[in-house]
Amino acid sequence: MGKSWDGGIVEGSCIPQTFIPYILDLYRKGVFPIDAIVTRFGFEDINGAFKAGRTGKAIKPVVVF
Repeated sequence: MGKSWDGGIVEGSCIPQTFIPYILDLYRKGVFPIDAIVTRFGFEDINGAFKAGRTGKAIKPVVVF
């Protein structure tokens, strides 16, 4: 009790072996708008990526190396 986690969630309670192929299938069919939810940041703006994720300005911030 009294513990909290602010490190984000990776896949939640999903099983990656089934969930990832499912999401890829939806993307290929044009149903899952991954391009609309991903915001890309250059490595030089890594702090901006973290801030955008924390503040909700980016749904899925991705740092590109």
